Amino acid sequence: MATFLARLFDGKTAKAQSVSVEIEDGSLKIISDTGSLMDKWPLASLRDENAGPAVGELRLSVAADNAARLIVEDPDFIRDVNAKCPRLYKSRPLVPGWWKPYVFWGGGAIASVIFIFAVVLPVLTTQIAWILPDKLREDIGEQTKSFLIESIARKQNSTADAIICRDPEGEREISRVLQQLNVSAGDEVQDLQVTVIKSPIANAFALPGGKILIFSGLLDLADEANGFTGVLAHELGHAKFRHPMKSFILGTGVATIFSLLVGDASGGVALAAIGQMAVSSTYSRELETEADEMAILLMQSAGFDVSPMNELLQKIHANNKTETFDFALFDTHPGIEDRLALITSAGKTGGGAMSSEAWEHVKKMCR
Repeated sequence: MATFLARLFDGKTAKAQSVSVEIEDGSLKIISDTGSLMDKWPLASLRDENAGPAVGELRLSVAADNAARLIVEDPDFIRDVNAKCPRLYKSRPLVPGWWKPYVFWGGGAIASVIFIFAVVLPVLTTQIAWILPDKLREDIGEQTKSFLIESIARKQNSTADAIICRDPEGEREISRVLQQLNVSAGDEVQDLQVTVIKSPIANAFALPGGKILIFSGLLDLADEANGFTGVLAHELGHAKFRHPMKSFILGTGVATIFSLLVGDASGGVALAAIGQMAVSSTYSRELETEADEMAILLMQSAGFDVSPMNELLQKIHANNKTETFDFALFDTHPGIEDRLALITSAGKTGGGAMSSEAWEHVKKMCR
């Protein structure tokens, strides 16, 4: 019986496990490095989670409600699985009853919705962030981005258009790396949009609707492409968990969201006010840890070494201790010691995220 080497991401921790796999009696056996049987996945349930068939790699899942991913690169294994799993590249059916929570929360009388939202807001914040219409999240993100850029431009006695860094090669490289991270662990964020701003602030952050802002101060501090890419992965982690929307709801109140949903407050004036409120939002230590764990998973799944992120985080922390921020949103990322320990525990695995030439283009985007 043939045995193949693989990497297992269990969906609970960020670190990959080295395992071996065997195909036997209609199942894929997953065996630990000590030789013990960890799990059996039915061949009929296997799906490749790559965004389209990938050359030289399978990223296998076993069920829609199971976040574990098994990455195998052995060509003989890939050939065997392709022959034995006819639905390998088919879309997986949704979990039965997935729609029931949405019908429950969205289908009640308005009075019931208001009562539930007002009484149990902390519990429901995450669910609300996931069921809001995409258009509303995009509008909130766009208004917040515009408000921030215009505010920073005024502080620099400049214009919003003048402080947006535009360099085709640098923009292409950032988009390429971000998209590679985005597809590396499934659950892709749709309509990602990155904007690089000329500002000494050494930071980057995600906004609702898949928007990510990068400040040129971060590029100035970053010595290695992988450190910068790790920060991108961290912000993408926030976006994947919809932390920006969750934090925004907590900061602005469900009443604001509800007014937008039913049409009592709409249009540019209301959304502009929302942009101002959003920048007062900050992330809790718990959300930062979730984003860091996702960043490690994304970096490792994409084959990038995450360890250079530690040096950049220390530089950001030291730099931001001396900065005074106009918006609470800039002054985030608490608990630096725990964050450094988490990233250190991931080890030094993977390769570079960008070539030296591409990294130079990114570094010089705002110069």
